[in-house]
Amino acid sequence: MSSTDIVTTLTNSGIGSSFRLSTTGYFISTVSQHGYFETIVKESGLTKQPVFRPRINKNPADATMTHIALTRMCTSESPAQWDADSIDGYLPNQLRDLLDSQMQAPVDGVPLVNEYNHNLLTMAGIGYPPKKSKAGLIILAAIIITVLFLIFH
Repeated sequence: MSSTDIVTTLTNSGIGSSFRLSTTGYFISTVSQHGYFETIVKESGLTKQPVFRPRINKNPADATMTHIALTRMCTSESPAQWDADSIDGYLPNQLRDLLDSQMQAPVDGVPLVNEYNHNLLTMAGIGYPPKKSKAGLIILAAIIITVLFLIFH
């Protein structure tokens, strides 16, 4: 599967990654909701419903790992092959092990914006930190829309 450039943004509200497969744009969003982090995939557009809701995590490091794995899976497989059971095969365990060997450990109860998650996303190769462009603003808007969708749905 060939995807165009991935752009990933990390904010206090969540993590967002956007990419294109063929002619369809997708957005992966990880947001905090009632003390949990939910990761979803949706097609680009304001009114689109999520096409894939694979996992909810309790801590920010696991949510970041899930976001990276989901981005890797969705950019390398066709949407028909996206499966919640396949996500574990895309987890960046080697990156976590590298950070652990450097004495960096995840901290529970902290927001998504922290040094550990920043380092995970930087090393994952999923377009983080984003180059300066309008894409970062678009992703931020999509995160906000996702948060509102989850709150009112």
